[in-house]
Amino acid sequence: ARTWEQEHTDGMVVWSKLIESRAVALGGSQLEKLEDGSWLASGPTPERETYTIQGRPPTDRISAVRIELLPDASLPAKGPGRAENGNLHINEVRCFVGGQEGRWSLLELADSKADFDQTGWTLAMAHDGNPNSAWGIFPEIGKRHVGVLKFKTPLELAEGDEIRIEIHQLHGGGHLVGRFGIASCEVEQPLADPTLGWEASLRQILAKPEQERTEAEKVEWVAHAQRAMLEATQDRKSTRLNSSHANISYAVFCLK
Repeated sequence: ARTWEQEHTDGMVVWSKLIESRAVALGGSQLEKLEDGSWLASGPTPERETYTIQGRPPTDRISAVRIELLPDASLPAKGPGRAENGNLHINEVRCFVGGQEGRWSLLELADSKADFDQTGWTLAMAHDGNPNSAWGIFPEIGKRHVGVLKFKTPLELAEGDEIRIEIHQLHGGGHLVGRFGIASCEVEQPLADPTLGWEASLRQILAKPEQERTEAEKVEWVAHAQRAMLEATQDRKSTRLNSSHANISYAVFCLK
């Protein structure tokens, strides 16, 4: 019999950070690289901003990139955005490959998936070519969020190639990304990852064989599994209750 872990983690994608990544902000924000490889924005908060991140993926083949939005105590409402309410808006994400002799080629994005979309502001809007639409995460502020962008064709990197990601934030009002990380993967189906929105610590635990996990890691994983099973049970009860209400309403309507 398959365990709960097997049933809920099949297809988990391994994400890798860029090697020797660099980042610049074109609008005046200051970007600091933290020990975990993520970037934290500080200093002036311009109305609009563009971040450019550049580096070499650790694999020669990549199928998608992941933008990880991270909370931080230095940000309003713990972020992950720099707006007063902790929100942000990413209007367009553009990806390029190259860098040798200053030549870059734009990569076509085919699809995307986020762990959470603000109503009316979805991740798909961050690669639709419309500078007036954007991805937002309100009201789920103060939390980690991820957005995965899949290339139309998996990319085979030549020796010396790097990738460059531009994060255009044109919404205004200082709705900028406060802390973020960039990673890549090489799997065929990056959007099918069942652990898409899980905390990094849980994903690190799952990457280990069960016999190599510490007692603390086992406790954390069991606690997560118990919460997930409880939420699933509550969702099923809610669905049954809503269905019952609909049937009762229909029966009452028919009696009128």
